[in-house]
Amino acid sequence: MIGCSRFPCSVTAGDRLNRWPGGSSVDRSVAALRPPGHDAIRRCCVAGGSLSIHRALPSLPSPWTSSLCGAALVLSVAALPGRASGAPDSAAALSVQDVIEGVESTYKDVQSLQADFHQVVRSAAMGAGPAQEGVVTLARPRQMRWEFQVPDRKLFVTDGKTMWVYTPADNQVFISEDLSGGDGGTDQLLDNLDSLDELFDVQLLPGAPEGSVKLSLTPKQDARFKKLQLQLSTDGYRLQELVVVDSFDNETVLTFSNLRVNPELPPSVFHFEVPDGVTVVRADGP
Repeated sequence: MIGCSRFPCSVTAGDRLNRWPGGSSVDRSVAALRPPGHDAIRRCCVAGGSLSIHRALPSLPSPWTSSLCGAALVLSVAALPGRASGAPDSAAALSVQDVIEGVESTYKDVQSLQADFHQVVRSAAMGAGPAQEGVVTLARPRQMRWEFQVPDRKLFVTDGKTMWVYTPADNQVFISEDLSGGDGGTDQLLDNLDSLDELFDVQLLPGAPEGSVKLSLTPKQDARFKKLQLQLSTDGYRLQELVVVDSFDNETVLTFSNLRVNPELPPSVFHFEVPDGVTVVRADGP
């Protein structure tokens, strides 16, 4: 699930399974989950360190997590309730600074987000994989829940301290309780959205449809994804599309709908109770 520095990142876990269909249940479970994209939990969630799951799952290449960071960022942008005061409606009149200021001035009040998502991963070597759909929930600090519902049920949950990866088809859950390893995590990324231009080089891209604007976000710090591309409406900066491009030009395309800002969320949303009879694999050891 998490990228491992011992292995090349030029193929996704899904690619690996296509080439070696006899892969382990660890490979099948993690590759099947694959929240949007890959390549960056090591940088984005625990920058400066390594998750113990690297040691526990050494056979996995690095295929899927850059978009956890990208999606956390983009969902925040997508859920903004409206345009910054005085921001123009016309894409031609918008500047990069207009968009940055609109995001930064509004995001400071966003504590949690929820949305339906549709995801397609496009491998530069092997083309597009199957579409996946579900619900994502994010909250400060470092709390995420990705519920994959189509075509198969899978679940990724973290409360910022413990991480669960549950694949019902394998009747198995992976648990890691070591999310230490330095700062610069998803919580920091979310908390720093009021400093968007400090984290990314932001550029306007040509070719946006009428009523929309396209942005390219290139990380200023070392990251496992090359860039993010956003398409947003000029009326309210509502997200229309997110593309996460990794260092091998693989793309994860995410669209979001039914966005909810600061929804009421019980603490159980970011916790997983292991069902009876499910095999538990602890990434941090026995």
